[in-house]
Amino acid sequence: MFPEAIDVLQYVEKEGPNDAERRQARGLIDYLKDFDFVFHLHLMLLILGHADALSLSLQKKYKDILEAMVEVKLTKQKFQ
Repeated sequence: MFPEAIDVLQYVEKEGPNDAERRQARGLIDYLKDFDFVFHLHLMLLILGHADALSLSLQKKYKDILEAMVEVKLTKQKFQ
C-alpha cells in the first residue's frame, strides 16, 4: 500500500486545508522516500518473515523438541 499512501500524501500536499498540513505532508513524502526508511522497512520485512515462520512452526501441537531446537538454530543462523 506504499503507492497509495504516497498518493494520499501528495493529494494533501496539493489540496490540504492549510499551509501547516501541506508542509507536513511534504515532509512525510520526503521521509517515506528516504533510502534509510526504505532500507529499514525491507530489513524488518525480512526479519519478521523469518520470525513468523519459526513462530508458526513452534506452535504446532505435536512438535518434537529436537526438531524445534534445529529450527531455532537454523533461524538463528539466518539472522546472523
